[in-house]
Amino acid sequence: MNMLFDETKISGIPVRNRIIRSATHDGLADENGAPSEKLIAKYESLAKNEVGCIITGYAAVSRNGVSPYPRMMKIFDDGVIDKYKELTDAVHRHGAPVILQIAHCGRQTSSKAIGMQKVAPSNVLHAFYPDKAKVLTESEIHEIISDFVAAAIRAEKAGFDG
Repeated sequence: MNMLFDETKISGIPVRNRIIRSATHDGLADENGAPSEKLIAKYESLAKNEVGCIITGYAAVSRNGVSPYPRMMKIFDDGVIDKYKELTDAVHRHGAPVILQIAHCGRQTSSKAIGMQKVAPSNVLHAFYPDKAKVLTESEIHEIISDFVAAAIRAEKAGFDG
């Protein structure tokens, strides 16, 4: 029988126990969307205290997919890779894997907050963000898919385990 503190694997990633830090919005990115020193220290503390695996807060894959919440992480620019590498190195020093949650907020943001027209597959209103989204064209959907791929490649370069 597997127990909470037994080692395991998640999709092939070795995990020292079954305590998982789930993704939350930390609001601790710097002005460029890279992890701040405070965020790196937070994740390092979790790893030092033997959290089995850390899943980061969400990181935007493109400018039009940013959250309305302040200091969201962003990974749509190569300029942030080094700072993310600092984060993964800090976590890995203490034996924990770290997984980057990547996201596009779509209609779950506001045009005012992101400084441009928000986009989504349809213009159905969101209860909390009632401004209408621009309906994505098929080619724009493919662009966002490409943004996810580019973000995953950046995450891999930065040392994320998933």
